[in-house]
Order: sequence, then structure tokens, then C-alpha cells
Amino acid sequence: MKFTPGPWKAIATAFDLETAQNAIVGSFDVILPAQSMSVPEMVENANLIAAAPDMYEALKALTDLMIDISRSGAINLSEVGYAVIDAASKTLRKAEGC
Repeated sequence: MKFTPGPWKAIATAFDLETAQNAIVGSFDVILPAQSMSVPEMVENANLIAAAPDMYEALKALTDLMIDISRSGAINLSEVGYAVIDAASKTLRKAEGC
């Protein structure tokens, strides 16, 4: 899975905050200018978006591990375990645009 080159950072300068502007940046490109939001909402959204690539990789690693352990027979997953794998897989596909 390829994302906009990172690391991604949530940035805001004093000028940005005074004018209610914020941005998510990846490398040197602005990913998302945030307008018409409160400053706390901009900061929360910026932090979440900046963490998205890391969360994707972590969820993928955990999902792959659960599938591998289940297939090996080392543990028997319950219905809940399979539901978690299914939900995680759907989330990963959504992030991939599928």
C-alpha cells in the first residue's frame, strides 16, 4: 500500500491558528487544508490523519498475525475473533480504496 510520502505531520503556526487555518503535510506537500472548523477540531483531525499510515500498518500486521496463528492451529479463534479479523480486513480494504 502506498501513501503520500511521509512522515506526515500535523502543523499549525500562530498565524494559522489566528486565521483558523491548519494543514496536514506529507513530505513537503499540503495534504489537507482545514477551513471552517474550530481550532480544537482542526487539531484533532490533523493528529488523526497524520497517524493514519502508522495505524494502517499496525492494523495490517495484527490482522496478518491473527490469520497466521489461526491457520497454524496454534489457537482456535472464537466467532468474535473471526468477526474482529473481518472488521479489520474491511477497514484495510477501505483505506486501500476498495
